[in-house]
Amino acid sequence: MTVEADLSVPGHPEVFVIGDLALFTHQGPRPLPGVAPVAIQEGPVAAENAWRSRRGLPTRPFRYRDRGTMAVVGRAAGIATIGPLRPWGAPAWIAWSIGHLFWPIGFENRLLVFLQWAWAYLVWKCGPRLITTPWQPGEVGPTGRTSAGTTRGGSPGPAPGGSGPAAGGAWGKPAPDG
Repeated sequence: MTVEADLSVPGHPEVFVIGDLALFTHQGPRPLPGVAPVAIQEGPVAAENAWRSRRGLPTRPFRYRDRGTMAVVGRAAGIATIGPLRPWGAPAWIAWSIGHLFWPIGFENRLLVFLQWAWAYLVWKCGPRLITTPWQPGEVGPTGRTSAGTTRGGSPGPAPGGSGPAAGGAWGKPAPDG
């Protein structure tokens, strides 16, 4: 939904929209992305503008301050854009880790997050995985069933040998027989 510079809806100055629902085109040639850092900054401005609007005061325009973009792309690997810097690999991963340790409120929460991350790193705990290939009819899916609703052996029970990374295969592909 297109919003005005103060995050209000055109024609409805009493309604404010933020986050991925807001199409903000008042800063630069491209709209702001619908990501959490933008929404986190929009929230307080929209709240203040709602308060000001209710009291008959003029609203203030929103101005996004880009603090950079970071992503983890693997074990001890990341990419980042922080101003003119473009770190990648382990330095970007470390920057992401340190940066995200400051978001939780309170020392105990930060310590808990750090300990959980350290444990997951040390024991090679796997996080979520993406399915990057389309499922083909007849292949065993994550439920162990084919497109016909049966397992590889033709019975309605679990697939022999299972499927997925734990069985040596990948989701969407049958596990090796054996």
